[in-house]
Amino acid sequence: MKACLRWLLRFVPHLTVDSTSPTAIKLICRLVESGTPVVIFPEGRLAGIYPLKLLPKISITIRPRRTIPMPKLPSAKLRRRRAGELLRRILLDMLVATRPQRSLFEAFLDAKATFGARYRLVEDVRMQEESYGSLLRMSLGLARLSAAARIPALINYTAGADGIRAACVAAGIRTIVASRTFIEKARLSAVIEQLSDLHILYLEDLKQRLTLADKLWILWHQALPSSMKVKQSPDDPAIVLFTSGSEGKPKGVVHSHSSILSNVAQIRALADFTPLDKFMIALPLFHSFGLTCGVVMPLVSGCRVFLYPPPRTSRTRPRSVPTRRRERPSCCSPPRPRSPASCSALRRRAWAHPSWRYRAF
Repeated sequence: MKACLRWLLRFVPHLTVDSTSPTAIKLICRLVESGTPVVIFPEGRLAGIYPLKLLPKISITIRPRRTIPMPKLPSAKLRRRRAGELLRRILLDMLVATRPQRSLFEAFLDAKATFGARYRLVEDVRMQEESYGSLLRMSLGLARLSAAARIPALINYTAGADGIRAACVAAGIRTIVASRTFIEKARLSAVIEQLSDLHILYLEDLKQRLTLADKLWILWHQALPSSMKVKQSPDDPAIVLFTSGSEGKPKGVVHSHSSILSNVAQIRALADFTPLDKFMIALPLFHSFGLTCGVVMPLVSGCRVFLYPPPRTSRTRPRSVPTRRRERPSCCSPPRPRSPASCSALRRRAWAHPSWRYRAF
């Protein structure tokens, strides 16, 4: 593929820029001053990270022209630094403004098409990796049995029976989808017993309810996942989160597809996350940061993620990071420990980890 590209470049006017040369940008400036259209492609940064495809679909967005006025500062060094900051702000705004307008499911399917159905990206304490294909299959099974065309609400299971019931009343929730394994490990059996007025649907029971017709339906839509798209706009509700209830009863916050994906675009504009990164996320999914950075961003960007959901073990979480095939996480987002002493120990371990490029506390 690379040899073919080099052969094609012989017939296309192009300029190979050496990023280590201080005069390289001057050559580009001379081309722009002469009126020649210039398109800059960072091939060296992207090569080897994203899979190569023949004739990929490319969208080009042209933004309005922006002018950077010369800053009025005493020295040329300060003026260049200020101009660079203004240019960086323009580029960050461009990354967010030019993101595709799509739903969460469409963003997931685009990532699946980019990296492939067999690309493994999610792992948990079972040390079992899930790929785009397996995640799609599980979501189709859940949609077939109970969750098609529904807006999910993530409930704070640490709020107690009263907090969970108040959240369900606020959002009009009558059915809760849970897992017996998680309830047992999280010690939530006593809480579930107090929610007799709600219908608890267990994932273990749903798996046994799958018939041959359901499995054939899942296989068909797994081959043609675009047929499962629901007619909706990016501004339609996508998910419901709840406040902690510190000022009273929990309040529901409705997030649209656009708001969640715009947060992902803002994060990716500030941090250079690539598929070479691996996240270690210990925040629960009902947490806004745990949902956005721990689930949505890895799914749509191809970053691998290790989920550590069991609660009440915050002091041992940084030591539970997997080392499969010598992989180490480059991004860590541990929960807030209960005591200042455990918080200090957690911070020391996180900052001392040699492979973590980003730490979020």
